[in-house]
Amino acid sequence: MKSIMLAEQMRDLQAYGQQRTAELGIEPADVPDRIREFLKGKDET
Repeated sequence: MKSIMLAEQMRDLQAYGQQRTAELGIEPADVPDRIREFLKGKDET
């Protein structure tokens, strides 16, 4: 039962992420590079 709940949460989070990237005009193919750049900036603090 817990695995079903986690799968539903992941599906909802994925849908939210897709909606937000579309709203911001970010192409899905650009997401990994944007995450990598964001994480690089976190290491510099």
